[in-house]
Amino acid sequence: MLIVIGLSSGYIIYKKSELKTQKALIDKGIHNKIEPIPEKTPDKAPIIVLPVDDSKQDKKDNTADKINNEKKDDHKDISKPVNKPIKKGDKVAYLTFDDGPSVGITPQILDILKKNNIKATFFVIGKNIAPNKDIFLREKSEGHAIGNHTFDHNVDFIYKAPKNLVDEFKQGESTIKEFYPGYKAKIVRFPGGSKNRPKEYREAVRAAGYKYFDWNCLTKDAEGANVPVDQLDRNIKQNFTHQKDLIVLMHDSDGKDTTVEYLPQLIKFLEDDGYIFKTLN
Repeated sequence: MLIVIGLSSGYIIYKKSELKTQKALIDKGIHNKIEPIPEKTPDKAPIIVLPVDDSKQDKKDNTADKINNEKKDDHKDISKPVNKPIKKGDKVAYLTFDDGPSVGITPQILDILKKNNIKATFFVIGKNIAPNKDIFLREKSEGHAIGNHTFDHNVDFIYKAPKNLVDEFKQGESTIKEFYPGYKAKIVRFPGGSKNRPKEYREAVRAAGYKYFDWNCLTKDAEGANVPVDQLDRNIKQNFTHQKDLIVLMHDSDGKDTTVEYLPQLIKFLEDDGYIFKTLN
């Protein structure tokens, strides 16, 4: 049973081609050479699933698999709206950033978060830490939560077997500890989300002692380099239902300049709606 400090989690389904495109952006970011990669934008909204008890959700995998097989488009919003008013302070937003750290984007995001006195959660890729050590240490020193997003983010290898995914998390954790002695958090995020994977992957990750987090709101900035700001805003509002616990997915790999541009607007939107900000830990 996954306990997420009272949170609900969700997932997103990527096409295989999109995951490869995202990995290409990540690898290019390490060398600070960004070339926009065209990406076909799905016509439909993201798939968001909010399980209360993951152990119970596993029992429904046959139904979920049937839905996944029938719905080949990347995303569809099936999150449940909150019908009753929620007092200010009762709603919590968790800003999360995947695929960093990067030299071009992460420092700008950190500057915005610092200016607004907000702590976020960074799901880092292990191989990105060494070339961006100072940025990683800044994330730590400024009080942000560090999560594990595997060492290599190589989805072709990771999803050949559950053991591969666990090994990637272990290698990522080892790399984090190399630069962050005393790191004890066991929070992870599956590349592409957990719920579109067979239950054996989730079971293996839990058995290894990790707690995984997905999301229930996203900008869809992973669909290409520099998705227009107005599109990021539409994507957020498309699956925003005033959730009491809001886990927002964004990316801080290079090629996400529009994510930086949009972040202050997103923060204001959430604050105006009565959210406070916390980290996943």
